[in-house]
Amino acid sequence: MSAETNYNHKTNGKIIHKRIGIIGAGVSGLTAIKECLDQGLEPVCLEQNNTIGGIWNVYGASGPPEHLNLQAQMFANIIMNTSKTMSCFSDFPMPEDFPTFIPCSKAMEYYQMYADHFDLTRHIQFNKKVVNVRKTKDFEETGRWEVSYVDAMSDGDPETQTFDGVLVCTGVLSKRNMPDYPGQSEFEGKISHSGSYWNGEPYKDKRVVVVGNSFSAVDIAVDVSKHAKETYLSTRSGLWILPRMYTGTKPWDTVLTQRWLFATNSVPKIIQKTGKDLMTRFDYGKYGVMPKRGVLMQSQCINDEVPLRLLYGLLKAKPGLNQFTKTGVTFTDGSTVEDVDAVIYGTGFRSECPFLEDKTLFAELPQNRYLFKQIFPISLEKPTLAIIGQFYIYGPVAPTAELQSRLAVRVISGHQKLPPVEIMKKNIEETRVGMQSQWGFTNANMIFTYFYQIEIASLLGVEPKLFKMFFTDNALAMKCLKGGCVPAQFRLQGPGEKFNLARKIIMEKS
Repeated sequence: MSAETNYNHKTNGKIIHKRIGIIGAGVSGLTAIKECLDQGLEPVCLEQNNTIGGIWNVYGASGPPEHLNLQAQMFANIIMNTSKTMSCFSDFPMPEDFPTFIPCSKAMEYYQMYADHFDLTRHIQFNKKVVNVRKTKDFEETGRWEVSYVDAMSDGDPETQTFDGVLVCTGVLSKRNMPDYPGQSEFEGKISHSGSYWNGEPYKDKRVVVVGNSFSAVDIAVDVSKHAKETYLSTRSGLWILPRMYTGTKPWDTVLTQRWLFATNSVPKIIQKTGKDLMTRFDYGKYGVMPKRGVLMQSQCINDEVPLRLLYGLLKAKPGLNQFTKTGVTFTDGSTVEDVDAVIYGTGFRSECPFLEDKTLFAELPQNRYLFKQIFPISLEKPTLAIIGQFYIYGPVAPTAELQSRLAVRVISGHQKLPPVEIMKKNIEETRVGMQSQWGFTNANMIFTYFYQIEIASLLGVEPKLFKMFFTDNALAMKCLKGGCVPAQFRLQGPGEKFNLARKIIMEKS
């Protein structure tokens, strides 16, 4: 896209120029910039760091610069839980020479390639930390926002810009969830959070306890166990351990996202069967990780090394942590580990948007948020602010944030209208009941990405019409039906359609 880009677009026959403020240049922010450009809007992205990528930046053992006050980073040896085929943006597949499941460094390389290919970086103002987002005085008429920010490298006075719309792309890992157990303040060892973890070398020949049953807790426990003298994984509810390769030959996400499974409601049955199969292949009870709830009722981890580390005694499982002593910890079953050098909390994060002046737009707890499709605050008189990527998902972030951005930009530009408030509120409450029945009250919105993607695609008008396709392009229809639900399927029709490119990707990658 050239420097002479025309940011005017037509809405209801009128030529309109709109500037959109985008907060954050991570994965969600990058695709938000691109969608604004694709739809004729002028994006202005404010990023507190001096580069793109968000949590995928590779800072090294020293961690991110202190002035950024970042709460999370990907650690050195992390591998994506979703395959490259399913984790790419819809119109920009990952290179053929990338591995099936990519490491952190390759992920960052891909996001940089994406930014370069679509010339996104020139729309980013770096080292700008947003401190306040508020409605303009004439918001009810114009829907505009004032965004104030400071130089992240200094303590200067804030500057303010006015935008016709705002996309909040700051990510879900914005505030560390740090437990406070009895005796914790008297503990003489080191206590840290997964958000600051880089690699296991500092724990060489030490006794380490990792607390949590999330993806990060399990991945870190495995990584630490390759260096530490002893490593313990403390979980309150056990673990469901799922393999990356579902059938031994295909990635789990290309198998479980076949549309014929959606159509026959077979995904839950297959996941439950997987859980039973896992029970026959690995003795969960013997190694202390017996799940307390069904495979669809609690968090799972996708890690191929956990069973072997437990089997070899290089990683030992413990129940929930109960309290600290000066030199050790005790667990809920009464057992104790003494001479503990370090405790690492893999206890997750809470999402927040502290710069929003109106706190009702994004409540601290998910069960108190009224966001239509996890994107639009329904209390706004005009839907000109959208939240992108602020939830926990089982599946890839990039293509999901892309779909959110495509819908948000169409709504802000005036090309698409949201349903009436009453209908949106009813949808939110029904969705909330479903989440709570499956996961219980929680500080994390858990969403199975591929169902959610189809919801957004249907609302956006880009969900493939397979019945018609069977008569016009049977080979493509069969790929869409029986192959994985690759992101390119949402470029076959409707707003943002790139049929030839999408067909090529689907036929080669599905």
